[in-house]
Amino acid sequence: DIPEAFEALLAPEDSVTPIFPSLSTLSVQFDTDALKSDKVYRQWWAILRQVLERRSASGVRVHALHLEGKWGWRDAGIEVIDDEMASDLVNSSLVEKLVDERRW
Repeated sequence: DIPEAFEALLAPEDSVTPIFPSLSTLSVQFDTDALKSDKVYRQWWAILRQVLERRSASGVRVHALHLEGKWGWRDAGIEVIDDEMASDLVNSSLVEKLVDERRW
């Protein structure tokens, strides 16, 4: 299931075109209270990727993804997941630019 916050970026059920078709920059934060495991964190990234894929497939790709806010933790496992997922988004051309403005 896609959380409501991400679902809002997709096309309504009765439409092909996602809402905010001119959206070129997307800023996201991760709710650190929701972090229960690396699995949960990977799921968050996977859902974000799915939303970006669907927008791209609809012809309304997000050009810049900004990671913002206080993320509150940092460890080797999280850094590996971040590197893998961020590289995947850029390498798969789902976003042109990823800007990391997170505070730890």
